[in-house]
Order: sequence, then C-alpha cells, then structure tokens
Amino acid sequence: MENKFKDKRILVAPLDWGLGHASRCIPVIQELVAQGAQVIIGADKQPMKLLKNEFPDCEAVRVPGMNISYPKHLSMSTFMALKAPHFFQTISKEQENLKLIVENYKIDGVISDNRYGLYNKDKPSILITHQLFIQAPIFKNLLKKLTAKYISKYYCCWIPDIQGENNLSGILSHQSTNLKNLRFVGPLSRFMNHQNDSSKNQKFKRELMIVLSGPEPTRSQFEKLILNQLKHLDIEALLVRGIVENSPSKKLNKKGKIQVKNHLSSKEMLQEIQDSEIILCRSGYSSVMDLAVINKKAIIVPTNGQTEQEYLAKHLSNNKFLYSTTEKDLNLTLDIKKAKKYNGFNMSFNQSMLKEAVYDFLKQC
Repeated sequence: MENKFKDKRILVAPLDWGLGHASRCIPVIQELVAQGAQVIIGADKQPMKLLKNEFPDCEAVRVPGMNISYPKHLSMSTFMALKAPHFFQTISKEQENLKLIVENYKIDGVISDNRYGLYNKDKPSILITHQLFIQAPIFKNLLKKLTAKYISKYYCCWIPDIQGENNLSGILSHQSTNLKNLRFVGPLSRFMNHQNDSSKNQKFKRELMIVLSGPEPTRSQFEKLILNQLKHLDIEALLVRGIVENSPSKKLNKKGKIQVKNHLSSKEMLQEIQDSEIILCRSGYSSVMDLAVINKKAIIVPTNGQTEQEYLAKHLSNNKFLYSTTEKDLNLTLDIKKAKKYNGFNMSFNQSMLKEAVYDFLKQC
C-alpha cells in the first residue's frame, strides 16, 4: 500500500475551538502518510501549532477560524442562536477560501473536522463529526435538518465511534437518519496505537492529572477553580494547561506537589496519563475518545451550558464508564474517591476501520 497514493495531496483542516479537533486529526494524518499521501495541514493559531509540532515535515496553509470566545453570562444555547448568522457567514467564507486553496496547493481531496464549509464539488470531501443530532433545548428539529443538509454535501461523513449499543457518543450519532453517506470509522485518538495499555495493578507516579482544553475564557476560569482546590489537597498532581508553545513540554512551575505545564507532545502526554491514577478533564468528545482507547478512569466536567458535553457526561456516567460532576459541585477530595469506583471503559476498537476508510477515500481522489 506504501506509495500507492504518493501523488495525492490531501488537505486536513480541523475546527479551531480548543485543541480537541486538531488532536483527533493526528491519527487521520498518520494513516494518510502511512498510505503514501501528501498531507497539507489547514489550520490556524493553537491547532496549527499543535499539528506542526506533531508533523513538522507537512506543508501547512492558514485556514482562519471563527474567532469566537465562549460567553461568560449567557447560556450556550442562547449564545449559539445569537451567533447563527456569523456561523453561516463563516461557512460561506470557508467555501471561497477553499476554492483558492484547492487551486493554489493542487489539492486532490479534503478532510474537514467539524468545519461545515470545507467541501468542494470537484474534489472528494470528508466531514468528521459525531454530532449528527445536536442536543439543544430549542430548535432541535431545525438543527437536525440543517446538519443533515450540510453533511449531505460531502462525499462521506466519518463518524468517530462504533455502531451498536456499547458506544461512546450515544444519541449524538446513533439515531435513525435518511443520510446515505455515513461511515463509522471507530474512535479517533492520538493514543489509538496504545489502546491495549492497562492501568490495572500499576504503581502510579501521582494520584491526579488535569488536562485542560477548550476556548477562552472558560479554559482559564476552570484552571483557576482547580488550582484553588488543589492548594488544600496533599496529593501529587500535574496540570497541563492546553496552551501550545514552540517548546511543548516547557515546565512552568512547581508549587509543593503541584506541577504545571503548558503543553505536552502526544508521546509525553500518553506517558504522563499512564503515570496518573485519575484524569480530570472536560467531557469534550476528543477527551472521551482518548480516555476510552487507553481505558482510563477519570473525572469529567462539562462546560456549563454546552449541551454536547453535558449530554456526554450524563451518558458516560449512567453507563458507569466515567464519573462526572459539574463545576459548581466540583469537590476534588470527594470526586477522586468516587472516580476510582467507576468501571472505566471495557471496549475493543478495530483500528482497521480508519485504515480502510482512508484507503477508500484516497482511491476516489
């Protein structure tokens, strides 16, 4: 299979809300490269830094994001409704920008992670998303129709999950639909080659590791809340802030037993997670997939008002996979003890699903 697709130039472009969408593109890029394709990274700011750190030899082109910060005082659903015109405007601009990129960079195919405007009628285009059925307190049917409308414009929609009842995303992607271009490709995690690593009977370096992510200002607010609670705990802890620098593992400081770092490479992150008994993170889907493939116990805390994260936290907690709580109720002393009692994930993932999907896509390019 090597070099079969050596002349294929593929644009990979993740959404720029936090680092999760970029991190789950890592296994996709790895598989594209493994099958001989030339990858052009399409990103901006933090996601661009993350992917260029992981793939320094890949070409890159700036694909501007939405430049949206999460609201401080509005609910997420209200905020999204108010921003709807901006979202549609951004999709239109993405279309115009993509035409130029395809022409200037000789692109043969496009893979977009949650960017609904990055499809091209002349080039096979893939959308990666697990949110076929967006959870919202209002306009749910309208959102379903709009989502289906945009998904139908793509050659194929890759769903990063598995079929059947024992799944990660629940009703976000497991409902009946008339869409014909859907394909489950299994969870997408930068750790997917290490899914057999087990934490059973392991001696851990520390009791807690915190992995922060997401747009500002919620990322910083959550960091402050956690650090205030850690001051009163006599435990070893590592906090990774989720801020990408040119030197990924640069150490910021260590106060007592609390170590703080801006960012870690995938290899470093995996090692630190395996050295930690419990992980504390948001219930974003990329974090969930990371935890699932290495079967890790965790405390998951959804971003206030973000319906997707709130649903995932409830879904995973009800299935006894992961312990969840809210920012308001966060109590690390109690939450760590409770998280240890949860089962964790007990799933096996077929990595050939992504390999075969990439192969079929490249054949069309």
